[in-house]
Amino acid sequence: MKVMMQVECRDWDHWKKAYDAHAPARVGFQQDIFVGHEAENPNNVVLIVEIPSMEAMQEFMQRPDNAKVIADSGVNVESIKVTPLAD
Repeated sequence: MKVMMQVECRDWDHWKKAYDAHAPARVGFQQDIFVGHEAENPNNVVLIVEIPSMEAMQEFMQRPDNAKVIADSGVNVESIKVTPLAD
């Protein structure tokens, strides 16, 4: 399934480096379709990704090692919005 994720981060460049460094953990789980940010505000990140299911994504994000990467990347976890998409 495809989803759009929107998150606020403290600093786009820092977040993007952390996201790219964590790519091996997403192999076989998530396929990136688009990774970018709003044109007017680079700290508002937008991703479109393919995942197995919403439940699998929630489980993946809550694993302690993944949760730490998310926190260390500067994401405001309360800002995370995930929207399922349809073709």
